Amino acid sequence: MVSPFTTTNHTQYNMKKQQQRNDDMIPRHCTAKDLAELLGVSTRRIKQLRSDGALVTDDSYSPPRYLLVESLAQYALYLKRDDASQEAKRRNLRATADYKERKAELMLLELRKRKGELHEARHIRAIWTQNLTEIRAAFRAIPGRTAQDLSLCSGANEIAATLRQAIDETLHQLANREYDPEEFAKMVREEGGYVKDKFGAMDDDDDEDDEDDEKMGLYD
Repeated sequence: MVSPFTTTNHTQYNMKKQQQRNDDMIPRHCTAKDLAELLGVSTRRIKQLRSDGALVTDDSYSPPRYLLVESLAQYALYLKRDDASQEAKRRNLRATADYKERKAELMLLELRKRKGELHEARHIRAIWTQNLTEIRAAFRAIPGRTAQDLSLCSGANEIAATLRQAIDETLHQLANREYDPEEFAKMVREEGGYVKDKFGAMDDDDDEDDEDDEKMGLYD
């Protein structure tokens, strides 16, 4: 006859007995001082953790005692949530720093534009269009300006020399034009001098900036 108490059952029985002994060795309750030593914190921190709901107490004792296993499990969840919260704060701080850095860069660019040290492509096109119009007008004026002199010329060589002199004079006048940053600065000032981007119009009102930051949730 085969005994129902097989090797497998015997092993399971021993494991249960060992687990029972282990459970008996773990105290059900502990004091704030004991838990503080176990977690490596102060008793004051233990009280704070209790207030934060990170520990479990048995209020049938006076003063209340801590349920060891339940408190350790609850504390582990608390640390996990705290880590997630700290990471969110770090991301928020990085986002705030990036926002402020980009805003400062835009304000610096705006300042340089107002001083005429930095130019937008559309302003450069406008200035060059104006310059080319003036160059075109200067050269188109040569025939009328030299017509009378050309009528008095005795030959092709003299006509060529007269035209060459008129062209050189025109080029010399055009060459005297110099780059003037004030032309660009004036265009910026006439437009109001604002840089538009996803942050909105740039200005120097710190209070409004802070309100915008709060709306974006950067200080939450």
